[in-house]
Amino acid sequence: MTECFGAGAVSRIEPLDLAGLLFVAAVLAAGTVRGAEEPAGPPKSVRWGPKDESGLQLGAWLDPQRPILRCAIRNEGGRAVSYSDYLLGYWESVTIRARRDAKDEWQAMPLRHRDMRGVYSAGAIGNNVHLIVPGEQMLPKHEERERQAALAKRPPWTFSVNLWEYEWPRSWTGTVEVMVRQKLGEDGSRDTWAGTLESGVVEVPLGDLASDPVVGAIKAFLPDGWVGQKVEDNAYPFYFENGSGKEIWLGPPLETIDLARVKVPAKAMLWIMPSDYQGRRVPGVGEAQTGPPRLIHSTKTERLYWWGELPAEVRNAVLNALYWAAVPAKR
Repeated sequence: MTECFGAGAVSRIEPLDLAGLLFVAAVLAAGTVRGAEEPAGPPKSVRWGPKDESGLQLGAWLDPQRPILRCAIRNEGGRAVSYSDYLLGYWESVTIRARRDAKDEWQAMPLRHRDMRGVYSAGAIGNNVHLIVPGEQMLPKHEERERQAALAKRPPWTFSVNLWEYEWPRSWTGTVEVMVRQKLGEDGSRDTWAGTLESGVVEVPLGDLASDPVVGAIKAFLPDGWVGQKVEDNAYPFYFENGSGKEIWLGPPLETIDLARVKVPAKAMLWIMPSDYQGRRVPGVGEAQTGPPRLIHSTKTERLYWWGELPAEVRNAVLNALYWAAVPAKR
């Protein structure tokens, strides 16, 4: 006779009939497949939170390249746990709290509102119910599995939290402390674990996410090999009339460039100008060394001018970043 943990209680399983034996065989087969794709595991920098009474434990760490918290959930208890990943990592079930230092009170960070966010439905949840045995880590969300399908190993995290999706107090600077909370079992699924897990404390350098959300989001969305090299205020596109906007140099990391030989390390320059900027060329100013910047996007609030290389993935990154940074917080 075996004990299994689920829905906050211990249930006893009596000797199995033929259907039960077939079910166990299917579970064992699934376990064999799962074992073949086991990752190396979370890095040493992971900060694990307290174990729940079920043995589940949430850990978090900062992605080395992007303002993203990677989160993993593991079973450190003595029983198998049934869970639903239907809302795992989704905004309905994840919250983050932050503080500037250990002397401050924890604050819940408001999530930026996005019209495209929908309301989840409790239908068709059965396919999202899984069993996690002691010593095992929850599989990544289905989006992560699909995105990583071409890789030999699945990623060592269960879900991710994008820090640019939250509105940070403008007065906050430097490094802050952050904790992640994940609720499970509130999606209508039956006989699955329900509760809230909390990660350990992760130190997060805010960079521009608080002081300048637009620049911070652009840096976060840029593809690999591209970084924000320099940012200047009160700037405007060269060859054009004066204006007061923001100039961002984009290209490879400066440490990879021989600055003694390269006059302009940027592959591209982006100017974010106010919507009333006319963008008139200055008469008599030629193009002796390079072509002029061009208008690539215009909205009710800004006009974007670009000079240099413009791969599609970089353009999309900039537009997505502006979308996320422009929307107000959902309180």
